[in-house]
Amino acid sequence: MRATKKNTKKTALGLLMATLMGAPAPVAFAEGDEHDGQWLNSRCRAARVAFAVEQKQLQGFVKVKYDIQANGRVTNIRVVESDPPGVMDRSVKNAIRGWRYFAYFKDGVESGRKDVEMTFTFGGSAEAKEASCTHMPWSETTTAQAK
Repeated sequence: MRATKKNTKKTALGLLMATLMGAPAPVAFAEGDEHDGQWLNSRCRAARVAFAVEQKQLQGFVKVKYDIQANGRVTNIRVVESDPPGVMDRSVKNAIRGWRYFAYFKDGVESGRKDVEMTFTFGGSAEAKEASCTHMPWSETTTAQAK
């Protein structure tokens, strides 16, 4: 096709429309506590229940602190407190390592967050408390065996 004045205008108009339609939406600045682990969470998964927890039907919690990089990845995960100690620590750390967060803006600049806190709970029947990103009930087969 030969370049003519008519074709050039159509091409320019097409490029302009494609650029405008493909432009990202403006970023909304959300208000919230930068230390809240649920705030701006884009992807989470619950920890796998450890075999000992299932067998002994243990209940407890794991409290963690971690940092979130500007790209939304979780780093520097550390267990602050757990009860019973050490039973679910590794499982919780593995789960939270896969979490992702939306961008956080501080003073108009995308930045990471430090010392974000989260408490995971585990145990209890599936009927008693529904599974979520931070609660892991016993499996239904374990609960049925206990009855």
